[in-house]
Amino acid sequence: VSGIIVNTWTRWSSQMVRQLFPMLSLPLADLTPDAVCQIKLHWRTEKRLAEHIATTRGRPTVEQAINDWLHVITDFAAIESDFEGLISPNLMEQARRWLEQQNRDIGSILEKEPEAQASLDQEDYALLLRAYQLRVGPLRKKGRVMSYSHIAIDEVQDFSPIEILILMDICDDAKSFTLAGDTRQHISKEAGFSSWSSFLNQVGLESSSLHTLDISYRSTHPITRFAVQLLEDNEEPLPTTLRDGPSVELFQFSEHGACLIFISEELQKLQMNEPFANVAILTPNADISQMYAAGLQDSDVHKVRLVQNQKFAFAPGIDVVEIDQVKGLEFDYVIVVEVSAFCYPDTPHNRRLLHVGATRAVHQLWLTSCATISPIIKEIL
Repeated sequence: VSGIIVNTWTRWSSQMVRQLFPMLSLPLADLTPDAVCQIKLHWRTEKRLAEHIATTRGRPTVEQAINDWLHVITDFAAIESDFEGLISPNLMEQARRWLEQQNRDIGSILEKEPEAQASLDQEDYALLLRAYQLRVGPLRKKGRVMSYSHIAIDEVQDFSPIEILILMDICDDAKSFTLAGDTRQHISKEAGFSSWSSFLNQVGLESSSLHTLDISYRSTHPITRFAVQLLEDNEEPLPTTLRDGPSVELFQFSEHGACLIFISEELQKLQMNEPFANVAILTPNADISQMYAAGLQDSDVHKVRLVQNQKFAFAPGIDVVEIDQVKGLEFDYVIVVEVSAFCYPDTPHNRRLLHVGATRAVHQLWLTSCATISPIIKEIL
């Protein structure tokens, strides 16, 4: 379809903040604590922001919107009340120190103090844009009010309610938009997405707006069944599958060298029989990705690619990449390496992560491990 603008939330929100808040054109912080990310993106924080702006007098200016934002992220009595039982006292204290320091640094920048330095967290983009909408008015681009006839948002399970509210408010009066996603593939720790019903309620939509696609066209029945079994609480039924296939298999080894020899021999056979197949080797972290990519390349396996920054070739061959980088993609064959208890302890996040990895496979799925098997896998296989 021609004339369609395609963008990512990260790129779009950063561009908008730089345009609307030029005094906050700051670098992003490194290693923002998870608790800070959770606080800033949680629907309760957006609710407090809206209530604060509605009940606090102030001029409709960018400067006032910045003050609203700083107030909300440093109202620690309210934050501790909102997140009691959700964030441990130790992590809450870590978040407090981070936010207090950020508040001081931003104050120095706004006061134009010599040699002042500050940074923003990725999550601040959403809070700043929402503060602008609530305090100043509609978002503007090049001086014109932004107004779209329709917005389609994909992978909505990894958005926070505040991000969706911002995008909803740049639609025209018809408020026409599409939210598409899969609760089973929610792998963002901070967004706070738990279910469609709660998410739709948080953004003010009726649950009757929900329509479920119940046919899985990608994976075979054994892969789909295994992937759903990885999850604990799930409000959606097992999707209908259209193809059968080989069972999901687990291979255990004493060390990575033996695992690499096994995988390289099998991949060499596969490339002889199916030269146009694309294979994903999914790893738990970048170090293991580098080790397996180097090992396969040294074993004369052809077309081995170490994927970084999601720069996939989308071509026949073997892509070695971290498991959290492949959501939305598919491969003929998938090998999830090192499904150990150390790499995948039994948490809801790791269950969803393994679910995403498993459902990338079209025809066949293998698992390997050189240590104690993750309890998530052990209970199924």
